[in-house]
Amino acid sequence: MHSYQVLFKDTKDVSDFVNIAMEYPMDMDIVLQRQIVDGKSFLGIASLLSRYRSEPLCLTCTEKNPDFERRITRFLAA
Repeated sequence: MHSYQVLFKDTKDVSDFVNIAMEYPMDMDIVLQRQIVDGKSFLGIASLLSRYRSEPLCLTCTEKNPDFERRITRFLAA
């Protein structure tokens, strides 16, 4: 498992992220506290965003992919 801290400003960011994520066959989840949602689910991520807008979310992926990492750099929390 590979983990990243991600931060979304709005639903446009979530939509852009999900569109990128859907291009990769690996499984991914977004985790915040005790909540886990599918990392390719717009509604799941948007529901977390509506409640925890300013908190970084933990993205966990089943495999490491340098191309995916490069494409999500704008969503990575500092």
